Amino acid sequence: MPDSVEALGFQAFREIGYGIYFQFSNTLKTIGSKVFSGLGLTDVYLPDSVEYIGDLAFQYAGIKRLKLPANPNLVIGE
Repeated sequence: MPDSVEALGFQAFREIGYGIYFQFSNTLKTIGSKVFSGLGLTDVYLPDSVEYIGDLAFQYAGIKRLKLPANPNLVIGE
């Protein structure tokens, strides 16, 4: 994902497949609702730049390992 990406909108990658690999940009600030719902990710490492994760962003995504950002201002859900 290019460093110019700061936000991922509602259902951006919902149910597009399994075994998908994402390398998040270090400038990513917002992950909208249901962005990765049903995607089949196993490992998710979010950069410290993330400030907001929307409702159900990773619903049914099959995550086994998750690293949340070390951001004291992180907001999850509404």
